[in-house]
Amino acid sequence: MRMSVVDVGSNTVRLVVADAEGGVPLPVHTAKWRLRLSEVVGPDGRIPEEAVHRLVGAVAAADETARKWGAAGPLAFATAVVRGAPNRLEVLRAVRAETGVRLCTLPGEEEAELTFLGARRWMGWRAGRSRCSTSGAAHWKWPSVAGGCRTSWPRCRSARAG
Repeated sequence: MRMSVVDVGSNTVRLVVADAEGGVPLPVHTAKWRLRLSEVVGPDGRIPEEAVHRLVGAVAAADETARKWGAAGPLAFATAVVRGAPNRLEVLRAVRAETGVRLCTLPGEEEAELTFLGARRWMGWRAGRSRCSTSGAAHWKWPSVAGGCRTSWPRCRSARAG
C-alpha cells in the first residue's frame, strides 16, 4: 500500500510518499514547499489571507504530487503556527474547500509524542534512555522516556517559544 503524509510546519509544507507494506513505511519520494508562515503571521497570530492562498497552493501541489506517485490523498497535519492561529478554522476550511484535503491539527503534546516515537523507531528501542527535541518557529517540543523500554510512555511537553 502506498500512502502519503503532509506536514504543514512553521516554515515548510513537507510531503512524504511511502510504501507501507509489511508495517514499516519506506519513503519513495519527498518534496518540500517553503512558505515561512511563521514570518508572516500577524502580532495576534492570525495567518494573513495571502499566506492562506500560498498554503492552499502548496497543499494542492503536495496532493497532486502524491497522486502522481500512486498514493491516495494524503494524511495532512498542521503544527503550531496553524494550531495557534485565531483564524485556524478559516485556514482549515479554505484548504479543505479548495483542495479536498482535510488538514488536521494536533495538540502540542501529541505532536511531541509522535516526534519521540518516530525518533525512537529510527534509533531502536535498545538505544536506552533517550531525549529528543524538535522546534518549529513557534514551539519547542521535548519528549523523553524515563526507562529505555517500550512499555515506558514518553513524558511530553510543548512550550511556546519566545
